[in-house]
Amino acid sequence: MNVAHVPLAEDEPHRTTGPTVWVLSAPMRWLAGVMTSVLLFAACGGDDTATEEPSAPTEEPSADDERQADVAAAEKIVLTLADFEPGWEASPPEDDPDTEDLDEDLADCLGITLEELEPDNPSADSDTFTSANDEEVEASVAITPTEADAEKAMDRFEGSEALDCLGQYFRSLIGRGFAENAGEMPDDLEIGDPTLNEVSVPALGDEAKGLRLTTPLSSSGVDVDLYIDFVIVRVGRVGITTTFLSTFTPFSETEAAEFVEAMVDRVPADL
Repeated sequence: MNVAHVPLAEDEPHRTTGPTVWVLSAPMRWLAGVMTSVLLFAACGGDDTATEEPSAPTEEPSADDERQADVAAAEKIVLTLADFEPGWEASPPEDDPDTEDLDEDLADCLGITLEELEPDNPSADSDTFTSANDEEVEASVAITPTEADAEKAMDRFEGSEALDCLGQYFRSLIGRGFAENAGEMPDDLEIGDPTLNEVSVPALGDEAKGLRLTTPLSSSGVDVDLYIDFVIVRVGRVGITTTFLSTFTPFSETEAAEFVEAMVDRVPADL
């Protein structure tokens, strides 16, 4: 898995994707959700919900009260359809598949436990937003117990060794994703060597990072690169992970920054 440092693409019109390309990108949608769940701050699964009976009022907020307050804050921060121009559509995110074996391998490679890789932080996931050109955007917001915890999560993927661990993980996910979606794939589908790049992103929040996974595909004489960009931002103890999926060209840097900035601006000052 190649690792490089490249700038995000300059703004340019995105090519409209045809039916063949849409089918080829189906497993990448599967992969995007899985990758997001392990990149930063939050455990796999959907939004947190209250499951315990309310306790008697106390003078100090209980741990459950604080958790539910953080869940409510995350839900207010995460992207909604109102953040998009007309023409975008929203659909509920799909459930993450079982990749615990691969997650454990990634944790081992990083020298941490699975619990550290996937902490049970209060979180909220957006819908999946799709444009007329089959671009997709998803976001997850998680809130750590302390700002130091959020800083540690950001530091986890620093350096070439950590990126190599992610590269191995993504390669395994891609193989599994296409295998499990084989019924939707053309018989003559060829998958090229995926590359993982660290990309530059605008200064957002207290710190921000970007990763890009590029996978070349070919079928029926059509060659296409599928891109999944991850923009990871910390604001205080809030972690925002946004995923941008596109074909032929990477997602617009300007549009991506606008979506992330909208969420950054909604982070309460006390978080």
